[in-house]
Amino acid sequence: MGAEQDLVSVIDSAGSLSFEGGFNVCLRDFARFGLLIARNGLHAGRQLIPKNWLQECRSPGEGLVSAFSTGKYADTAPGGAYHNFWWISKPPTGVIMALGVGGQVIYIDTEKDFVAVKFSSQPEYENAEMEANELAGIEAIAAEINRK
Repeated sequence: MGAEQDLVSVIDSAGSLSFEGGFNVCLRDFARFGLLIARNGLHAGRQLIPKNWLQECRSPGEGLVSAFSTGKYADTAPGGAYHNFWWISKPPTGVIMALGVGGQVIYIDTEKDFVAVKFSSQPEYENAEMEANELAGIEAIAAEINRK
């Protein structure tokens, strides 16, 4: 994906990568990963992530959307869902997000070829109001960029 630095990650006792709080990259590589997702897994003419899997991630299906609409995170992505570790807003072609504890964000608008990333260390494990404000800010930036 054109990464600038090597990935540093936690390896569990079975020798598998663990990304629950152990995915360490620089911010630019975090954004490169977001671009790889936005561009359907394609980088420099090579398919690095299966396109059909990414499409599945963006298409959660009515059952998942319905279940999500009644859950405590429904306001995070109205009309969306959580599927394959992605938060989905405006499926199937709109926005997908990776939202990490403490405020890490990868925001990917596939239609607009727009990616925003954010690292942070928030005092609370999760804070729905803060997350809503972050996403509103990112969406305002995306709208302004696309307006020009």
